[in-house]
Amino acid sequence: MPTTLAWQNALNLSRLQFRSTRLLLRRLRDNAQQIALAYRTLADLTARREQVPAETEWLLDNYYIIDGAVTQAIEHLPSGYLRELPSDETGRPRVFSLASDIVSGGDGNISSGADRGTS
Repeated sequence: MPTTLAWQNALNLSRLQFRSTRLLLRRLRDNAQQIALAYRTLADLTARREQVPAETEWLLDNYYIIDGAVTQAIEHLPSGYLRELPSDETGRPRVFSLASDIVSGGDGNISSGADRGTS
């Protein structure tokens, strides 16, 4: 199981209970700022022809997708969205429990069912 700070943050985020869409969007904005900072740092290093880990190429190539998704969520997520989602036995939206299970039960690699031999 990975023990990096990023992995631990992902696990902690999956366990959070957001009481309102406003709090969820605030956390989304905070996380988006951290991702943007990482992207700018990596882009600056690359522009100076300094070495960056190979794993960071995905972020450099696909940051625009993350940025677009965050913008779309901030602009279009209805204020009562969380109350409309199906809940689990704890009262949290079921999707949070699913995310927690995926993050805590895997090695950080999420692939399609075809890749795992399931459908």
